[in-house]
Amino acid sequence: MRPQVKEPFGSVSSPLELSEKEWDSTMRTNLTGTWLVSKYVCKYMRDANIRGSIINISSTVAVERVYQPGALAYASSKSGVVTLSKVMSMEFGMYKIRVNSINPGLFKSEITEGLMKKPWLNNYCRRTIPLRTTGTTDPALTSLVRYLIHDSSEYVTGNTFIVDAGHSLPGSSAQTLHLLSFPPDLPLLSSKSQTMADQTVFSNLVPWDELSGKVVMVTGASSGIGWEFCINLAKAGCKIVAAARRVDRLVSLCDKINGANNVVATAVELDVAAKGPAIEAAVKKAWDAFGRIDCLINNAGVRGTVTSPLELSEKEWDSTMRTNLTGTWLVSKYVCKHMRDANIRGSVINISSTVAVDRVYQPGALAYASSKSGVVTLTKIPMMSFIVVNVFFLNSCDLNRVNSINPGMFKSEITEGLWKKPGLYNYGRRTVPLQIPGTPGTTDPALTSLLVSSNSAYLIFPLFHEIHQTVTTADLPFSSKSQTMADETALSKLVPWDELSGKVVMVTGASSGIGREFCLDLAKAGCKIVAAARRVDRLLSLCDEINRAENVGAVAVELDVAAKGPAIEASVKKAWDAFGRIDCLINNAGVRGSVSSPLELSEEEWESTMRTNLTGTWLVSKYVCKHMRDAKIGGSIINIASSVALGRVYQPGALAYSSSKTGVVTLTKVMAMELGMYNIRVNSINPGLFKSEITEGLLKYPGLYTYGRKTIPLKIPGTPGTTDPALTSLVRYLIHDSSQYISGNTFIVDAGHTLPGIPIFSSL
Repeated sequence: MRPQVKEPFGSVSSPLELSEKEWDSTMRTNLTGTWLVSKYVCKYMRDANIRGSIINISSTVAVERVYQPGALAYASSKSGVVTLSKVMSMEFGMYKIRVNSINPGLFKSEITEGLMKKPWLNNYCRRTIPLRTTGTTDPALTSLVRYLIHDSSEYVTGNTFIVDAGHSLPGSSAQTLHLLSFPPDLPLLSSKSQTMADQTVFSNLVPWDELSGKVVMVTGASSGIGWEFCINLAKAGCKIVAAARRVDRLVSLCDKINGANNVVATAVELDVAAKGPAIEAAVKKAWDAFGRIDCLINNAGVRGTVTSPLELSEKEWDSTMRTNLTGTWLVSKYVCKHMRDANIRGSVINISSTVAVDRVYQPGALAYASSKSGVVTLTKIPMMSFIVVNVFFLNSCDLNRVNSINPGMFKSEITEGLWKKPGLYNYGRRTVPLQIPGTPGTTDPALTSLLVSSNSAYLIFPLFHEIHQTVTTADLPFSSKSQTMADETALSKLVPWDELSGKVVMVTGASSGIGREFCLDLAKAGCKIVAAARRVDRLLSLCDEINRAENVGAVAVELDVAAKGPAIEASVKKAWDAFGRIDCLINNAGVRGSVSSPLELSEEEWESTMRTNLTGTWLVSKYVCKHMRDAKIGGSIINIASSVALGRVYQPGALAYSSSKTGVVTLTKVMAMELGMYNIRVNSINPGLFKSEITEGLLKYPGLYTYGRKTIPLKIPGTPGTTDPALTSLVRYLIHDSSQYISGNTFIVDAGHTLPGIPIFSSL
């Protein structure tokens, strides 16, 4: 059993040993406190008609990449802060209030004071942090805070900025990196002589407005965003290498820059879709122009035609991939080789798109979206692996940074046709939280202010600049009842994992809705059921129904998941004793709460929602898993979250519900990491629209059918999803021993609803 080690952020405790008092204290401080302070400040901003900025400090432990053993409450609360930021940004846009979160990595603070003294920390950082440095708040965080306060960030809201020297990149772990060709004597860059925050480097830096001497290469510079980057950066003192295919336009651009700033811009012909040797030659010419390149901006790209995946030609697919993805890699490769050999601290900025960030997929843009998503991954992977093994990004004493910027709707050749759509203004008014009118985003300063500054030396974060631009086809065919996914004739023969005899399953929230259906279905599969809820009369009715058909296979246990720990512990013991074991726990109990603005939501309702959905899920899991551990039987925990927890279907008026369900997803992953040693698997299911008490009011909405037709890819009718078999079959699988290798997963069951990224309020 792991001992508790006191730290300022709470004790380092197993989920099984964490106290209820400490959980509540952590939630109150980190999550509830953040909401309450924001609520009252934003009320003043709104009433005074002030454009404001809310900056929530979260943590990298909240971004699904650096879950920490022993930090269940801390990680769950900080994950809730991220969702709180996104929901508030959506709600407050109408008041011109921006809300973003910053997720720092390892910085010196009271929270990390104990950790900084660990003797193994230096070696850990050397092996797991790509930039091999810990953070100094000034300027690593302060420069970003300045930006988010400055008016140049008025187009940025709902973002999560990760500032951690690459620590949270997928695969950046000791378990992964020790397998690479890692030089054993590679120094940690946070020594006094080489610290990122060396005052000789940073003492005179004024962010963004003075970049004299920086040499910047911009691809796709002959028009649009690339052209504007060049003009703006030249004004800031940069020397410009403008690269593109259309040399005549480049010459015109360079003449314009040089006429005002002497000779500080040169044109280089470059086709990013060319073969490697041609690109290498163009990069050499670019390097030789000024003898160095400090920053590469990979801006060149093509959109392609709007085509169905079934009609898209192989030629167009290859062309799009070659330009947007392969070209970005090849130009980066050859520029970074020069940076490495010249021992230059450099920055690579890849211009991707919001269509690449899982939230604004566009019909007809398969190749474009896939290529831009590839750019985001390409951005992250070199930072995780190539830097550490010195392939082509770093040597032992430089600091190269690779980031992507994902712009929303900006004027460029790619978006030229879209700007002519007559309904664009109305679309933007209904779907863009900051209520930016249907005019192009202003590249300067919305994008240009993010570029090049040396104060970003600690920043490796994807910039998700979210201004959604989805084309909705209103007259797409829609499934009739005879074609529904739950067609009985199609499903009658599909009974997966139909044999679960002997498994004992405890279901919370079993008195109605989805929980009741789980109990009925699992009893048919041979499970023994422990039905738990507050309404005992309904539970008894359910158990009678099961026992009449299946003999004595179900018992009722009174359980209020919002109760205090001792009451929950007693109910769990009664549930365990009913059959002498529990093989699976389904945490299904939950509440939705009222539909309220973050400014009007009451503290009482916030606390009630958190207590039921998040704290209750943890406490029931804690006591059940203790029994599983002590009995050495292993088991499966299934947490029912929601699609609103996925960062893709945030719902106005559901701040507490969304934040609590996001916390459940993080809780699932942290517990999966901690409890694997006891052979306990933990997964979450995130349903879309299913019939339950939570969705009862929504299902009566007259426009639901139209909404579903427009936003659900599988075109399921605007009627509730059928729990059996859509959810029950998945639950059976996660109970069955065939899922013994599955843990820490989030299963989305929503007919594709969360893919388009169209907020619910835009279609109702």
